[in-house]
Amino acid sequence: MRTKRRITIWRGLLSALSIILLIGTLNACGKQESTYAGSPLADAQAQDSREEADLAVHYLDVGQGSAALLESDGHYVLIDGGVNEYSSFVVSYLKKQGVETLDYVVITHYDADHLAGVIGVLHQFSVNQVLSADYEADTKLYRSYTEIMEERSVREQHPRIGETYTFGSALIRITGPVKYDYEDENDNSVSAVVSAGSNKFFFGGDMGEASETDVLEEGVDVEADVYLVNHHGSDTATTEAFLEAVAPSAAVISCGSGNSYGHPKEAVLERLSEQGAEVYRTDIQGTLIARSDGREIIFDQKPDKAETDANQAGAAGEETREYILNTNTKKFHLPDCGSVKDMKEKNKRSFVGSRQEVLDEGYSPCGNCRP
Repeated sequence: MRTKRRITIWRGLLSALSIILLIGTLNACGKQESTYAGSPLADAQAQDSREEADLAVHYLDVGQGSAALLESDGHYVLIDGGVNEYSSFVVSYLKKQGVETLDYVVITHYDADHLAGVIGVLHQFSVNQVLSADYEADTKLYRSYTEIMEERSVREQHPRIGETYTFGSALIRITGPVKYDYEDENDNSVSAVVSAGSNKFFFGGDMGEASETDVLEEGVDVEADVYLVNHHGSDTATTEAFLEAVAPSAAVISCGSGNSYGHPKEAVLERLSEQGAEVYRTDIQGTLIARSDGREIIFDQKPDKAETDANQAGAAGEETREYILNTNTKKFHLPDCGSVKDMKEKNKRSFVGSRQEVLDEGYSPCGNCRP
């Protein structure tokens, strides 16, 4: 009887200690700037490791391109590498994070703004395995990629829907593409949901409407808390149906400031607003970091204020869109205006809001594009 009583006392003390630690953890999380609750439909594998899950997602500012570094319990994954001009930045960033070996490098597809930076990484770091799209590109850049892969003897695999790969306490689940014979090679992009506990992050490269539709018709689960917006915010992607299936609380748009494509498109921003997703943009905010403990996701910055203001203006009935401001001439332009291409980068400023708001800031409309 004495032994049983002693065990009961210890159990009571341990329960009290657990409650104290839980309250401390919740208070600490409450001090962060932006948090998102996890999805209740998490993968079984991720649910098993919920208490120990750890994941940091670095959305790198690589101009008009895409690159993301993922870290979990000292294990690293790179998803795409950005454009060639940012290759040295990507290598430097990885070194500053203490990366020596990458468990996986995921190449969603072979466009230069996703592939170029990967080549620099393959030269500088040990890579255990490359997960890449199952097609070939007829470009000099792609040939350079195959040459460094052969030179470094890196294992390459073309993943299929449903296959999973683990690193640390995180899980990569392949969600697309359904096939590899799309007319637009962007639709061949490998897509995946990365899980940490009950938190999920979606990555889809440049997949567009055709690939999005096929994935949904295949019945693939693409639900995620954070959505890296497909194709940099192009209006050829992020259909209403697909966005509804992902149902994100937060969206990250990776694009270049004042890019000639006009990304992100206003239609996409409107869909994200209707979805209620808070928007983060590398062209405005630079590199972004989201951290998950398996239950909550915490960003290192608040959502983009311009998008928040634009959403509020939209709710008030004002027409909103993106403008490119020339801080030198004090003129404002539409993103696809020819004058934007000739504008010096230091004078460019992206602005999302109503036309009246731009005028109120002291800017006058361009005489060519007449915004």
